[in-house]
Amino acid sequence: MIKNKISDSQKAAQKRYDQKTKMVSIKYNLSEMEEYKQLKSYLEKTDQSMNGFVKGLIRDYFETGEGKNFETSIENKLHNKNKYKIFENIDIDDLQTFSEYFSRMFTLRLLSKYEILLENLVNNSRENYEIKLLIFMDELEKRAKQGEFDELDGIEKWHIVGDELEQLFE
Repeated sequence: MIKNKISDSQKAAQKRYDQKTKMVSIKYNLSEMEEYKQLKSYLEKTDQSMNGFVKGLIRDYFETGEGKNFETSIENKLHNKNKYKIFENIDIDDLQTFSEYFSRMFTLRLLSKYEILLENLVNNSRENYEIKLLIFMDELEKRAKQGEFDELDGIEKWHIVGDELEQLFE
């Protein structure tokens, strides 16, 4: 009997709380699915919730206004240097100038798309290099079995193998 009273109390408290809160939702239609996928990918990469991200955008928009919003968001990503996020050759001035001609959202979408393309390129290149590395290691094993490295100490082996590895990736 006490359980029902607690449960009813909890339900009533939740109902009162829900009446004090407001909910906003975003609906993506079929023609906007690419944008939705891009957003989900960005949120996963940055470890943000959809709710927190949207609230942050809205809060920045109203607190700082359209022009300041972009500047503040970028400054948060600078990590005490004048570079934007993970990009070594893109600085805040480049982005601010660009965003004057295009919207803040357009600029962020462009950078997000670039990150995805860059990540794919790196992953594809990495796969090719890893295949090269595996072949190289296989060949080293064969050479070791034939006794090529038997007379060498660890440092000598390392210098030979390290030099060959560098040549492989030049």
